[in-house]
Amino acid sequence: WKLFGYNYVKSQLKPALKNLDEVKDYFRDVYKYEFKPVRADGTKKTLDDALKEIAGIEIRDTYPNYSMIPTFVQNVRKFPLLGNFVAFQSEMYRNSFQILKRGQRMMRSENPYVRQIGARKLIGFGTTVFVAPAVVLDTAKTVTGITDEMYQAYKDSFAADYEKAKDLVPISKQDPKTKAWKANDLGTLIPYAPLMEPFKAAMQTLAEGKNTD
Repeated sequence: WKLFGYNYVKSQLKPALKNLDEVKDYFRDVYKYEFKPVRADGTKKTLDDALKEIAGIEIRDTYPNYSMIPTFVQNVRKFPLLGNFVAFQSEMYRNSFQILKRGQRMMRSENPYVRQIGARKLIGFGTTVFVAPAVVLDTAKTVTGITDEMYQAYKDSFAADYEKAKDLVPISKQDPKTKAWKANDLGTLIPYAPLMEPFKAAMQTLAEGKNTD
């Protein structure tokens, strides 16, 4: 999948960067450092070499890459009670930051093709993180007949602490006798779910109100 992403990025860049001068502008605008047109052996890079270099940088910084994990996270994942999948979550935070930073910088470029790529990047990220989970959750509620009141009541009174910040997607209708219904954690299907969990946990705490027990 990284190979597919690498080739896709190159195909995006070909109509946007047609010469090495535009490549230099791209590096200044997006990466904030100068493009090096000469290899270590003294030979000059071609436009194709430059596009490959940019594609490699994009895949390194916006796809999960476990060689980029900070030392602190590498040490944390050695502990059984603390290290459950922290490497992947760490990469999701790093990738998200890079996607947002690159997208914003691309949107400020004078190159219209680069601005278009930046807009697509930001729209795609926003759709994945914010729009898609809400659509899936609302659709599941409609299909199963689980109302917002029933959903919130479960979270307020019965959900485990680790479930309160999760998007629990109903997968069955409410049993008429037991009043029970089944749900799956949508976060297991959406890689960027950890980004929203702190915010959702705070909103859930506010919704529950003061603990009067």
